[in-house]
Amino acid sequence: MNTAFIKTLEDVETLLPNTPGLEPGWESKDECYRWIEQTLSYFKYQSLSKKDKGLTRRYLMVASGYSRAQITRLIRQYIKRQRQTTTVYLQRFPHSIYQSGHQATC
Repeated sequence: MNTAFIKTLEDVETLLPNTPGLEPGWESKDECYRWIEQTLSYFKYQSLSKKDKGLTRRYLMVASGYSRAQITRLIRQYIKRQRQTTTVYLQRFPHSIYQSGHQATC
């Protein structure tokens, strides 16, 4: 499926009423999953309003051919993966763990 012409949520809003059912044109399931992830990232799904999230969800359902439950599962996985990759742990005092005279000798 060629979705290159869709750049904004307004484009999505005009597309949805005109296309009740599209024929998904994916070669494989992995290709479709990558497209869904790229679309969520492009529209910055986590920072959208509730209305825009619903619009994005419907667009993904129409374009991919997946059910609402499947899209919800994929969105949940995407959000979980985003949280995991953005977690940064800083060590407060990285050089004060061992002092010169207190290191363990093996």
